[in-house]
Amino acid sequence: MLELQNIRAGYAGREVLHGVSVRFETGQVTALIGPNGCGKTTLLKVCARLLAPQAGRVLVDGADARRFSPKAFARMVSFLPQGRDVPSIAVRTLVAHARFPYQGFGRVPSPKDREAVHRAMEDTGVMPFAEKSLASLSGGERQKVYLAMAAAQETPVMLLDEPTTFLDIAHQLEIMRLVKNLKARGRTVVMVLHDISQALTYADRVIVLQGGAIAAQGLPEAIYESRAVDAAFGVTAERLWGEDGAAHYVFHER
Repeated sequence: MLELQNIRAGYAGREVLHGVSVRFETGQVTALIGPNGCGKTTLLKVCARLLAPQAGRVLVDGADARRFSPKAFARMVSFLPQGRDVPSIAVRTLVAHARFPYQGFGRVPSPKDREAVHRAMEDTGVMPFAEKSLASLSGGERQKVYLAMAAAQETPVMLLDEPTTFLDIAHQLEIMRLVKNLKARGRTVVMVLHDISQALTYADRVIVLQGGAIAAQGLPEAIYESRAVDAAFGVTAERLWGEDGAAHYVFHER
């Protein structure tokens, strides 16, 4: 379980998060949504210990995150940022980097490391291009590789910053399916999404950020009914029901 207690954080003296307190429950997918600049990525960076809060605490299983060594923390929380370099490295080698927190000075992979890498690649469907260079893959394929690397780290908590951005709809849906599979394996997933409809459809819980504070949080159904999305984005959300009985969301200008 990951928890933030009264977090204040920002950059160069400018406060972005204003006293944010929230719990991310074990085994749930939580989507963070909100207008640009509201603090979504800042919140993830605080959770990942990439940005030290100006005030407040981050707790992992009830313990202050600052007490963990970098290696110990990396065995508990993984982070997939929005933008990454694209090195000329074989896919399998890149995914294997996720096992560094479990290895000694020589970074010699153990049978358990190799098993974790293989399982993550199988689960995310990247095994067919295991020996290809990452640079040779499409954007959607690369994103699956990075998700495989995060999965191979085998952390209870996974932080994903806009995992579907810039992908075509087919790859977006595939990434969402992979996120559901990670949840089924017991992972706690916290992800920033720009697609509000995806957040309302795939998340167990939705948090609406506005102006560096939590404007609303709860089940997707409750968030939709509260009109919190309308207030945060200045739109009118409409829920439609497909022939398959699934809900679909569209948004209209006011």
